[in-house]
Amino acid sequence: MLLQRVQQMCNSNKSVTINGLVFKTQKSLKEYADFIKSKYTFDDAISSEDKQFMLKLLRQSDQFNIKCPSDNPELAVGKALGGTVCWYLINEVTGEKAGISTPHAIKCAFGGSASIKDLVYEFKQAARETVVSQINKFKRDQVTSDDKYPSAISGAMLTSNDVHVDHGPPNLFDNILFQFVTKERINPLKIGLVEGNGGRRTFVKQELRDKWSAYHEANADLRIVSIDEHHELTTKPRNDWAGYIDNLK
Repeated sequence: MLLQRVQQMCNSNKSVTINGLVFKTQKSLKEYADFIKSKYTFDDAISSEDKQFMLKLLRQSDQFNIKCPSDNPELAVGKALGGTVCWYLINEVTGEKAGISTPHAIKCAFGGSASIKDLVYEFKQAARETVVSQINKFKRDQVTSDDKYPSAISGAMLTSNDVHVDHGPPNLFDNILFQFVTKERINPLKIGLVEGNGGRRTFVKQELRDKWSAYHEANADLRIVSIDEHHELTTKPRNDWAGYIDNLK
């Protein structure tokens, strides 16, 4: 039986108890949570026992009340963009859905938590995943053969393997996203994220994905640089995300 197997794997002093089941490692709890999720597909009704277990687990997340400020939320599985089955919290009053991370809830259950820096990073990664098709299209249109291509920064001739698509100044990716967020008065900590292709996360709401995609397409000045030049650019200071979020409170 799965539960007996994961209990045998437990070997740490720290333990988490949910519905009378004791988990001594994050791995054992994740395996059991994954087992529950594997029983369901899109729109399946969730048994009361599984719903109770998963809600108790997900409530351990420091993002639970942000994602779904509801006393008695519904729980459902749904399909992300890439077909991945994931958990959604559903506000019983408004009907709004918000994706929530099971691995993060497990981390919190064992005493961990996410910093604002970590959560903003997840938001940025979701924003990039939302527009990656635009970036890939630019690369396909520009890099069409085995010829060499000039870097927009140094002018050095690059092979197709050395090419990286970057955002030209002043509208660097972080700048465009920060402008969009401040314009729309978005709090990155309150945006529902869901796993898509390859475990990469994107925004739950299609309306937000569409609005951000349109803004990025209208403002991004994509260019070809080398991979090394891109890495040098990403080490430079960016916008004051923490200050912006603090001012929203």
